[in-house]
Amino acid sequence: MLNEGKLEDNYFVIKDSIHYEYLDGKLYGVSFIKWSSCNEYKMIVKEVYYKEPVLGVGDTLSVKIQSIKGDTLACIATAVNRSVPLKFLKIN
Repeated sequence: MLNEGKLEDNYFVIKDSIHYEYLDGKLYGVSFIKWSSCNEYKMIVKEVYYKEPVLGVGDTLSVKIQSIKGDTLACIATAVNRSVPLKFLKIN
């Protein structure tokens, strides 16, 4: 995630169709990604490594990419009837 253009200790990596999420620099969870269009995808939680996760195994998070400006992606993530705006920094 972005904090004034800097990468924080909370981030994710997408490799092939697998989403690895890190919290405080430690692996938090692993999800399978299923793209529904070029700007929308669903993440299905496969593994969680924290005692009190927000989402559990089998839960789904929907993500819609709203805009891409340079290396910054603005998205809306929805799960459990709650939506939150997110900004991500694309790095190679």
